[in-house]
Amino acid sequence: MIEDIIKAVKNENVKIMRFKFVDTSGKIYAMSTTQKNLRNVLENGISFDSSSIPNFSQIFESDMKIFPDLETFRVLPYERKEASFICDIKYPNKKSYEKCTRTLLKDKIKAIEYDYIIKPELEYFLIKDDKPLDKNYYLDTSFEELGYKITEEIVLFMESIGIEIEKFHHENGKGQYEIEFSPGSAVLMADAIILFKDISKRIANKYDIQISFLPKPFPNEPGTGMHFHQALIKNGKSVFYDKDLTEFGKKFISGQLKHAPALTRILNPTENSYERILGGKEAPRYICWGYSNRSTLIRVPSSGKIEIRSPDPSCNPYLAFSTLLEAGFSGKEEIPPVQENVYKFPEEKLRRYKIKELPGSLKESEEELKKDTLFKNFLKYF
Repeated sequence: MIEDIIKAVKNENVKIMRFKFVDTSGKIYAMSTTQKNLRNVLENGISFDSSSIPNFSQIFESDMKIFPDLETFRVLPYERKEASFICDIKYPNKKSYEKCTRTLLKDKIKAIEYDYIIKPELEYFLIKDDKPLDKNYYLDTSFEELGYKITEEIVLFMESIGIEIEKFHHENGKGQYEIEFSPGSAVLMADAIILFKDISKRIANKYDIQISFLPKPFPNEPGTGMHFHQALIKNGKSVFYDKDLTEFGKKFISGQLKHAPALTRILNPTENSYERILGGKEAPRYICWGYSNRSTLIRVPSSGKIEIRSPDPSCNPYLAFSTLLEAGFSGKEEIPPVQENVYKFPEEKLRRYKIKELPGSLKESEEELKKDTLFKNFLKYF
């Protein structure tokens, strides 16, 4: 495969190679080189100072390498083409680094007997001069305006490199848009989210526009979410749904609901995340589930997938998917669905239905994570 990559790079006259990875928070980093050094990097990785990455190594143990996953090779069709790879982090002896969240997710997938399929819905704001780019509305048809032109350019760019977009549209907020990816395996979808953030910022910058993935960039506008539709597939069939939710599916939901307070620290990892959660306007706050119910934390639409609605774009998708799997497989009971608007429940009704709220601050969610024994092995990522 190395020979095929080198041949493709030469044939397309690609001069610059980008090798990308994320830290524990999901922030994107890259090491770059030129075409003449490509073979060496593909065979031996490329070294970096891990002590300069927050929450990685100390200075006296800072030698680390990134090794490109050859399957992630893409030629990005910018004005000057670039080769792009997503990388795993390892010690110089090629032992996996414990804080490489991409490796964590791959190991989680290998440990189960299913394909973990994710369809992300990713929202963002387009901003000009610190204000939303437009004043349009949900499913607005102002296709000639700059916001749509930027979004369409992003979509077509993503599809040109093999990442399929199922649909896209203007969201409820001024200057707010949403892109829904076509479903795919968890690792590939996490890679796609990382690439999307990187690519979309560069495209928006061409137009002197800022693209924001902050969970709540404007106090009077809806928050920015990143919902995940989840499915577990075995022998080509969903184990969650067969004309209705299966017992397995219901227990998977119960596991995620039981551990939702701790999961919140991972799915909503910034102070700004809680401005979205507490800000209403469709941001989930109550720990319950329902069929086609957008007021609940978990929704089961007609597709039969399990949609968790609390994550926001500031989370690390590799870590998010790993912990969602961990929580889902821990489920042992069935919790009845709620088929009412939970936002309108008075306190007495919430108590009667035994519905609790998500943590209201980063500090609260940190405390929940620390005391949840299911996630004790994940604490090293924080």
